[in-house]
Amino acid sequence: MEVIKSVKVYTPRRVRERNRWLRSDGRPNFRNKVHERVHELDPLLRKDITPVNDSTPILRVCELMTNLPFRMIPVLNTGGEVLGVVSGMDVIDYLGGGRKHDIVLKKGMHLLYDALKLPASNIMTPDPVIADINAKFTEVLELMINYGVGALPVLSKGMYVGIISEWEIMKYLAGKPVGVKVREVMTDDVITIGINSTLENVMKLMVRAGIRRVPVTEDGSLAGVVTWKNIVGLIGNHRIFEVLNSKTVDELRALPLRQVLSRNTVRVGPEDDVGEAAEAMVREGRGHALVIEGNELRGIVTARDIIYGIVVG
Repeated sequence: MEVIKSVKVYTPRRVRERNRWLRSDGRPNFRNKVHERVHELDPLLRKDITPVNDSTPILRVCELMTNLPFRMIPVLNTGGEVLGVVSGMDVIDYLGGGRKHDIVLKKGMHLLYDALKLPASNIMTPDPVIADINAKFTEVLELMINYGVGALPVLSKGMYVGIISEWEIMKYLAGKPVGVKVREVMTDDVITIGINSTLENVMKLMVRAGIRRVPVTEDGSLAGVVTWKNIVGLIGNHRIFEVLNSKTVDELRALPLRQVLSRNTVRVGPEDDVGEAAEAMVREGRGHALVIEGNELRGIVTARDIIYGIVVG
């Protein structure tokens, strides 16, 4: 299986997440039942994902991503070869979260619509990690763990055929208790943000900390959560053009966080089984759950955590 090793790692947090699941020799230790249950990738493959080309506007990418349960759109050339991928974090980085926002500044694009008309090739991650359709399921999981990615383009004879993602894997593996508690896999050093912050503040926090979901607090209590999907979806469903008066990039960045966050959250307890947590997440269509104990936020658990809790011994 050919792997192109060029992946953007946003922060050391991803390294810490990865290292939780590796043996001393740097390899994941998969449970025997995983080897027995999943023999090929085809049952997990999403073949209905619409790819884009390098001239597709960023706005169109956001529209497509808004309707997906995961955060990646492949960018293909006319021959069906993968040139790169655009992720939700690429969009957030571009809109004001990180260095890709320099593109907006250098081009002097003040109106949001002008910034969103720019071709996707300007913000895509080139040469992504890929998987071959004939790869073993455990090989794909190992790629995801080692490179900290949540979705991979899958190729057959060098041509794009679909995407395999953490979301599809979690749905496939979930369904019954597995004997692993949420507290064993959750992230307990949760980064939060106050409700009086702006969209720019949370985008910069996401990029700097390498996180895609940030719980929001108000007067010391949990008010909700803001995710990459909240931000990209605001653009993809065009609601942002109704919310903003001047329709500028600066006005977008200054948007009050309370206009973006989700107040309806999936909540689980630290003693819940990860299989039960996975069912709750799938039922609500969310890639994460907040871990609550005694009305206090104790952690956050993601699809990645659930998967590794199930498959890694």
